[in-house]
Amino acid sequence: MTDTQQPVNLLYLGTPGSDFGFKLAGIKSETCVDGQEVLTRIKEIVNTANTSIVFIDEGLIEDVQEELDALTDNAICSVVLLPNPTNPKRLAAKQMDRLMIQAVGSDIFNK
Repeated sequence: MTDTQQPVNLLYLGTPGSDFGFKLAGIKSETCVDGQEVLTRIKEIVNTANTSIVFIDEGLIEDVQEELDALTDNAICSVVLLPNPTNPKRLAAKQMDRLMIQAVGSDIFNK
């Protein structure tokens, strides 16, 4: 990062055309067409200080979920999966369950 570049605090990685709302909100977005492309991009940004939160369309990472989890478990930035309204995979809900268990020690909503 050069001195003239500003840090990107928020980033959305999604399918082509799914980023309109994020752009309207002033969030930088990048198009990815599959999970491997997401992993490549996450590897580039996961331990840098120029991105704080990365939002990812859950439909892109179904085949690479384990690799993504391994990359982001100890990352500086937070990676948040967003539900895909046209093709829900429940990966975002499973990620939230896992994070809750990490934070609280048990799944308090499903007991």
